[in-house]
Amino acid sequence: MIKPWLELTKFRLSFTVALSAWLTVGLPYGEYGQSNLVFISVLLLSLAACALNEIQEVKLDSIMNRTKNRPLPTGLISMKQAYISVFILVVLALITGYILLGSVGVYIYLFTILWYNGIYTPMKRLTSLALVVGALLGTIPIVIGWLAGGGQILDSRLFLLSSLYALWQIPHFLLLTLVYADDYEKAGFLTVRRYLSLDSLKNITFAWGNLIFAWALLSSIIFGFYIIELFFIILALILISFTVMLKLFFKKFEKKLIYQLFFILNIFMVSFHFLLWLDRIW
Repeated sequence: MIKPWLELTKFRLSFTVALSAWLTVGLPYGEYGQSNLVFISVLLLSLAACALNEIQEVKLDSIMNRTKNRPLPTGLISMKQAYISVFILVVLALITGYILLGSVGVYIYLFTILWYNGIYTPMKRLTSLALVVGALLGTIPIVIGWLAGGGQILDSRLFLLSSLYALWQIPHFLLLTLVYADDYEKAGFLTVRRYLSLDSLKNITFAWGNLIFAWALLSSIIFGFYIIELFFIILALILISFTVMLKLFFKKFEKKLIYQLFFILNIFMVSFHFLLWLDRIW
């Protein structure tokens, strides 16, 4: 019966969130002593926030085809069990956050839950601009990993990397909502499709993708590389990603293309962050 709990906490999503924090720990000074604790702590935080989000949207989830078979709408997990699991996960996350960063860690973790569950989740039903608010959430694991690795909050490298994640979140969520737009709108969510034509959304997505590539290039230059070959690999990654997106630009903006763009941007971000990490541990 572990599968319902993995679905309740969106384990796969939470795993990738924790991984982004884990990859960041050694970037400031090449120190990875806290990496495993960072991974566990951020994983707990993400599991808690995602489970609470499932509780908040259980009625809406029961309406949408994509989510109606989740454990809460189907009754595989009761609301009482869900609340208890959230409480336990939050407590464990705060404890590990305190071990990592002291009181600053507790404040960051509480802010994360407030922002995700208290602001972003309700805002999704009020405006499509919620995806901009949600973009901030992608920066938090980066900040946690950076601080746990001894980095400073005002370091320009942290600003560049966290900003890159924020930039990436915009087309990531935009493409996701376009794929499931009918479902979201049936449940009462406001999607950008109501305000912009598909051609406009296509232009925005491609322009934003190019902004991500340019920001990644700037970040690479500012970070610097101990292994110059890895810098050239990043240049090749940016060039290939740009070329593929340029080729796709002339295709019809339909679900197949949306999936392809979603895949390209996700692979790019994972690869870019991995190469930064690889340069610091080699």
